[in-house]
Amino acid sequence: MRENELLVVTESVRIAGELGVLIKHQRRPGDILCVVRGPVQSEATRYSFSIGRRRHIEPTSSPSQPDFGRYINHFCDPTAFVRIAQDAHGAPCVEVVARMDLQAGAEVTFDYASLEYEGTVSEMKCQCGTAACRGMIQGFKDLPAALVARYRGGRHDRAVPIENARRLRHR
Repeated sequence: MRENELLVVTESVRIAGELGVLIKHQRRPGDILCVVRGPVQSEATRYSFSIGRRRHIEPTSSPSQPDFGRYINHFCDPTAFVRIAQDAHGAPCVEVVARMDLQAGAEVTFDYASLEYEGTVSEMKCQCGTAACRGMIQGFKDLPAALVARYRGGRHDRAVPIENARRLRHR
């Protein structure tokens, strides 16, 4: 099982039959929950995180860094947002950041459209079940105008950072 002092990969609390990432201890808005690292490749995969045009991080594991990125589920009204960053060595990475108060046992989720201009899991039915559910997992280009405006506004309570939205808009 993949886990560290903060997170564990286990059965999703929201999507039956799927694995998910749950937090072990309470977290506050703005807390970094995990950092997704891995090789940068030109093609997107089901599990990759887009960091630019034809640049995608494929999540990997090492004994000291469990792979949580591969198990974070999509939600249209997520518990976290993602932002593109650099690690101490200048390598690109993706920070997964709490967007609300999270209690122990809460599932870490993000809106896949916040990093992918075109969905990499096309025609996949969304299973989030939230009031904000869009029905299908989509890319940024297919989002409703109101959500695009919110994401471009950079509000962390409902959005991804503005630098991601600008980058996605101009791909």
